[in-house]
Amino acid sequence: MPTLETVILTREAPDNQRIAAHLPPGPTVIDYPCVGTRLMIPSAKVLDGWLTPVPGALVVTSRRAVEALVPHAATLRRLDPPVAVVGAATARAVEAGWGITPTWLPDEPTGRALGARLVEALPRGTRVVYLRGDLSTGELAEVLHAGGLLCDDRIVYENTAPSIPPLDFSGLAIAAFSSPSAVARFQQHN
Repeated sequence: MPTLETVILTREAPDNQRIAAHLPPGPTVIDYPCVGTRLMIPSAKVLDGWLTPVPGALVVTSRRAVEALVPHAATLRRLDPPVAVVGAATARAVEAGWGITPTWLPDEPTGRALGARLVEALPRGTRVVYLRGDLSTGELAEVLHAGGLLCDDRIVYENTAPSIPPLDFSGLAIAAFSSPSAVARFQQHN
């Protein structure tokens, strides 16, 4: 069996570090961030509009969405909206960044499962504020709408396309992707 010579990590550097720490010694590890993010931090006035009245749930599916509202953590704690998160990592980010313990965490860490959990927990017609990136699949919002919840979509970060050169490597390689947009960017440049 050939030896793995190269591992290509396609996330942003801090995320790559966590993955690289779990790799066995031997292969060359290449940081190749195919997608970046830019936070779109709302003003206090805009946030007040989103949270007045306090929604039935503040829905968060990524650490980046949490980061976008960290400057407003004191306001979030004061208003204490019920928070729904997609997975354990996002729950930890909400607890660390906002100082709030999430109310809902689905058994399966997917948008579909989170949506089903909220549809089950909240009365029809309840307004939820969904904090998301600009490239959402739409799956969560679809489940919320189908279940009779009013989904107030708010984009709080956007995916960016960092400048990346074509890769130059030889031998057996493996690449780790975390999103369809990372795959598309990788294919564009290699």
